[in-house]
Amino acid sequence: MRKTVHLFILALFMLGGHICFAQTANQGTLVGTVRDPNGQALPSVAITVTNISTGVSRAVTSDANGNYRLDFLQPGNYRIQAELSGFRKMEIPQVTINVNQIHRADVRMEIGEVTEEVVVTDDRSLGINTENPTLGEVISEQLIDNMPLNGREFIELTGLTPGVATGNEKDGAFGSRGVTAAVGGARATYNSFYIDGADTTDNYFGQLLTSPALDAIKEFRVQTSLYSAKYGRAGGGVISVVTKSGTNKFSGSLYEFHRNQMFDALPYFYTGPREDRPTYIQNQFGGTFGGPIFKNKTFFFFSAEYFRNRKPGQMLVGFAPTDLERQGNFTQSVNPWSTVGALPRIVNPYISQNPACIDPGAPGPPYCSQMVIPSRILPESLINPVGRRIMDLIPDPNYDNPSFNLRVFRSGRRTNDKYLIKVDHTFKDSSTLSGSFNYGVYDNTNPGIIDLSDTNVFEYGKTLALGYTRTIGKSIASDTKFNYTWSDSGSQQAVVDKNYAQELGFWIGSYKSEVMGTPRIIIYGTGGAFMTLGGSGPNLRNNNTWSLRQDLIYIRGNHTISFGADYKAQDYGWLYDIQNLGVYYFGYGETNTASAQLNWEVAGHPFASLLTGVVSYEGYSFGDSKPARSIRDSIGLYIQDDWKVSDRLTLNLGLRYDFEPPFASKDGKFMTLNWETGMPVYSAETDPALLQNLQFNYETGGKKTPFDANKLNFAPRVGFAFRPFNDSRSVIRGGYGIVYNSENLYTTGYGSFVAPFSGLFTLRNRAAQSPDRIDHIMPVTEEPYFFNSTLTSSNTPGNTFMNPREYPTGYLQHWNLGASRELAWGMVAEVSYVGSKGTHLNGSSSLRSYNPDLDRKVRENNPTWTQPITLRLKGFNSSYHSMQSKLTKRFKNGVSFIGAYTWAHALAESSSDYVAGGGDNQEEIDPETGNYIHRRINSNADFDIRHRFTFSGTYDLPFGKGRHFGSNWNPVVDAFLGGWRLNMITTIQTGQPFTVRGANNRAPDRICDGNLPRSQRTVRMWFDYTCFSTEGIAGNRNGNAPPNIIWGPDLINFDFGLHKELRFGERFRLQLRGEAFNAFNRVNLIGPNLRFIASATGAEITRQRDNRSLQFGFRFSF
Repeated sequence: MRKTVHLFILALFMLGGHICFAQTANQGTLVGTVRDPNGQALPSVAITVTNISTGVSRAVTSDANGNYRLDFLQPGNYRIQAELSGFRKMEIPQVTINVNQIHRADVRMEIGEVTEEVVVTDDRSLGINTENPTLGEVISEQLIDNMPLNGREFIELTGLTPGVATGNEKDGAFGSRGVTAAVGGARATYNSFYIDGADTTDNYFGQLLTSPALDAIKEFRVQTSLYSAKYGRAGGGVISVVTKSGTNKFSGSLYEFHRNQMFDALPYFYTGPREDRPTYIQNQFGGTFGGPIFKNKTFFFFSAEYFRNRKPGQMLVGFAPTDLERQGNFTQSVNPWSTVGALPRIVNPYISQNPACIDPGAPGPPYCSQMVIPSRILPESLINPVGRRIMDLIPDPNYDNPSFNLRVFRSGRRTNDKYLIKVDHTFKDSSTLSGSFNYGVYDNTNPGIIDLSDTNVFEYGKTLALGYTRTIGKSIASDTKFNYTWSDSGSQQAVVDKNYAQELGFWIGSYKSEVMGTPRIIIYGTGGAFMTLGGSGPNLRNNNTWSLRQDLIYIRGNHTISFGADYKAQDYGWLYDIQNLGVYYFGYGETNTASAQLNWEVAGHPFASLLTGVVSYEGYSFGDSKPARSIRDSIGLYIQDDWKVSDRLTLNLGLRYDFEPPFASKDGKFMTLNWETGMPVYSAETDPALLQNLQFNYETGGKKTPFDANKLNFAPRVGFAFRPFNDSRSVIRGGYGIVYNSENLYTTGYGSFVAPFSGLFTLRNRAAQSPDRIDHIMPVTEEPYFFNSTLTSSNTPGNTFMNPREYPTGYLQHWNLGASRELAWGMVAEVSYVGSKGTHLNGSSSLRSYNPDLDRKVRENNPTWTQPITLRLKGFNSSYHSMQSKLTKRFKNGVSFIGAYTWAHALAESSSDYVAGGGDNQEEIDPETGNYIHRRINSNADFDIRHRFTFSGTYDLPFGKGRHFGSNWNPVVDAFLGGWRLNMITTIQTGQPFTVRGANNRAPDRICDGNLPRSQRTVRMWFDYTCFSTEGIAGNRNGNAPPNIIWGPDLINFDFGLHKELRFGERFRLQLRGEAFNAFNRVNLIGPNLRFIASATGAEITRQRDNRSLQFGFRFSF
């Protein structure tokens, strides 16, 4: 069936595009009106537009109203010529066409002979958008080449656009090349990325999949609000990148950029000797080469870049055992839960686990009296050799905070290789054929507390894009594209040279010897602190996506009608959170009394639990080792009419329809819930043999999708552009539109990760008198890598995530109203009010609070299914209001800049696709009904940055030949002192909000504001934790403190670059570059990473953004 659909779609596109392939998201449009000297419209004027670099020309004739339009132009500089009998030939020598932008170039003819030519030497049009309400920014080649970029990734420049909030450390794990961009009040996962017209958005997290080298990018555009109906499945921004193409002249470059610790300031939190600082060395080098294959016809371009980095990560904080604690002596240990400084209570875990032993002295078996260890010194007989070996892996404490007495700086490694090859060809009829192949290798090792905790994050992505553009008759332009994207990505342990579980003495079965790596060991401390030893994974993803797109533009009178369709087929493989050697949790509870545990009292000590080898929880992977494959076919249809109502007013009327069903299990291995009976139900395609060992009740014959498809996703768009003075220098624009989001796999694919397929099963250690010891855990079978499902999941499916069958597609409503005006000295000012509202957005809750009756049915059907069922839920809302302004100046007289300021306020009931309520556990019991309820609190969003100002600029210093001073310097002096260019990027923004939590990750009661005055904020006490109370908040109640009410540190950053270009003849240039990132070495802190209020520790800051770093480089080009 799926193959039949593919063939039908392919035939449809071939008919619409005349069997042609092309790019759309990487092109621009030229429009204009031709008039006579009296201002009357001139029809039948021959307009010829020529690409200056390639010599490729396109021709069109003005219509009865004097209007002309050329679509699907490759970005670049063009020459415009206009001819009509009885008038002089007019020429505009250069206009710039940008990606995804409509450029207006009006022509005024002069009476005379056609053999006479008039050249317009001052094209004052600065490319103001006079045709539609789309907001955004074009990042030009000149800006890309000159700006100092810390990492040299193009996505860093998206932050120069008004309405874009970057640098959200809360979403850093899901960022694109380390950068997150929340656009127009939408989450960072709601963006779409296009490279040379190919959709390169990863369908797992919604991030950028592949990124070309900076020197291979010609320009890119960020669209932030009210883009064309052509675009869908992106409630945030649309980022379109155009790579460079070959020209009629051979050209190329070689470059190298270098950094090391000799040029850098020490991190703020580093207190060791300078000579002992972690290693930092970085080299980024590569080259480009392009030119003609056949002049004026066929061109090629190639780039390759290699990035090698070894750099310290953030300061890692943890807690380490003291010398006495390593010996089992807890007589001087701290019990932070005591208000009077009492010592921790230590009990014998092999007795305290017996329910009969409630408290010392209580009636019970005789051995209960031996439960408490009065001396607080563990006898040697209780010390487990495996627990001692694990403790020996932990470094010695080096900080005076008892809860976080360990601070570690370690260097990670990062490799990033990028390749691009591109070929363009123009036929005699001016149609164009193009193809590009983009390949990237990203490999990053994130350091942990010890080397066994290091994690390797990788992504290998490839994109193939083929295209053909043509004109059909005088009034139709056709553009079709095909692209294929595939990638392998994920994370896994970095140190896999041996089986460390076996070396440490874990009892895991002899067959496990071939499994390399370290078990994941998590030790819980106080105030929410925890420390992880070992790694997790692998977590592997494989993506295969191919798509077809057909766009047609039909011009009829004053109507320019755009319509088309796009089809996308996705095949995604996912191997989720496999714990090859298990995961083990150690906490206070195992060396505490049973009564204290039942009442959520915290005593005992985690290192006492570790030394005795008694785990709190154990996690095991089960199932097979094959990735769960999911598939989806989606289609989008659109039509848009850009109606030129008059010379001054243009209306934009569009409608888009998106059909995007949920991902479906390709092999039928899928489980969901029967929402009537409360019974787990397996897909009708599930092999019955896989289910025969399950020992819980279930049904078969279900669907292989997590929810039902939505078929009514119609998204209208309406806008206007009004030129009050009937020129291209002033415009008022506005509009309203709806954009539906794409459902990524992360929120919908968990039905394949339950018993008996694959997943993680967690057990709580509560065995009377014989708790599980780390050297003798649950036995396993002979299946390598995984635990047998009949043992680890015989009476429950495991950790379960589900979606309701009714799962409406989330969407955002966008609106804006603003004005743009061209000013003197080549400047343009723009100011807009921009708003958005999100509806039916993703979040999380539990079945017991979403549908208590159904949850009770689930427990009645399977009493052993005691773990809460997590729901990936819709129904969360957001809102955004902003004032966005910018002032730009094109490069003239040695100066150009973009200054942008945004005031914004973003509210959300959930800021993430993966967590609800700003990361808080907002679930509690309703005292009246006794049912669980989930509080949805509309509070500050994670990306609520109230004030953000950015400034990027280029200034040619006025010294040297051809400049104001030193024009007569001799060549030697000029070589040293002349010809320098200063570039800068400034970012100033207010802090992000964060959430304060109480015990058990619950919201506390807020009894005063909590935000300290700026003069009182310190890294040891960023907010007033005494303004929050957990008194009376038990396991089933939340306090009144909403999420994201404490404001984090501001960001003030200045990046500078100083460039000098040396010329050798007319074609060869050598550019010398020096760049300083965070040039003034301001300590830009990141908010507290724990935010628990048990003590002042929760208000402490331990992280910072990059300190000052210097980079030196060169670029040789010809």
